[in-house]
Formats: sequence, C-alpha cells, structure tokens
Amino acid sequence: MSNPRSPGELYDVLSSSETNRAILHLKELNDDLKKKKQELKEMLSPLEAEKDILFQQLMINLEEKQRSLQIMARIMAGKGDDSEDSLIHSLENIKEAELLKQSLEKRNEMLWKEMETLWSKDYQQDEFSDLLKQLLHKNKEEMQVLRELAQRKFQREEQ
Repeated sequence: MSNPRSPGELYDVLSSSETNRAILHLKELNDDLKKKKQELKEMLSPLEAEKDILFQQLMINLEEKQRSLQIMARIMAGKGDDSEDSLIHSLENIKEAELLKQSLEKRNEMLWKEMETLWSKDYQQDEFSDLLKQLLHKNKEEMQVLRELAQRKFQREEQ
C-alpha cells in the first residue's frame, strides 16, 4: 500500500507547477519583447535610408548653389568692363544663373515635400514608439511581479 502524501508534499507539487507556469509566462513575455524590438528595427530602417537620400539631395543642392554664387561673382567682376565681349559673357552668365535658380527652386520644393513627408512619418513613428514603450514597461512590470512570486515560492520550498 502506498503512503498518502502529506499536505506539505502536495503544496510543494502545486507550487512547483505554479512556478513552472510563471517561468513559461516570463519566457513568452521575453519572446514578445524580442519580436517588438525587431519590428521597431524594421520600421526604422526605411526611415534611415530616406534620410540618407535626403542628405545626398541636400549636398547636390548646396553644390548647385555654390556654382550659382560663382556665376554671380563672375558677373559682378565683369560689371566694370563695358566691352562688348564682357557684356555678351555677362548675359550668358545671367542666363546660366537664371536656369540654375529655376532648377534650385524646383529641387527646394521637392525637398520640402519630402521633408514634410518624413516629419509626418517621424511623428507617427514617435507615437507608435511611445505606445510600444508603454507596452514594454507594462510587460516589464508583469515580469517583475512574476519573478517575485517565483522567488517567494522557491523560498517557501526551501523552508
């Protein structure tokens, strides 16, 4: 005939199963946090690429502005000379500067539109990021409570 279990042994079996459930729950929460972290990384990578493209476009824009300034400097340098060649050269420089100005205005407009799009995406990203931070903080609190429960049960088992 087998010996019936004492109440203390039954408590040990129950508490270890509860501890196992708590550990499984902690593992699930940890996996969820890892997935959320990966999702955030995936969401940030396209924004980084767009920022790099915008930076390149801004550099091109600056180079064109520099060329425009050089043309204006040549025009200003030729103002003192009234010869026919210098006037023709100045008119050509003015036409070139006007074309550059129009090109720059178009590019500036495009860049502003792209930057506004990025800013709105960043704003949406910030809202989503704040929400995820709240969820992560909540999950961390749950994990801490479960850890404390598990530690208490282990301490009870040791006593």
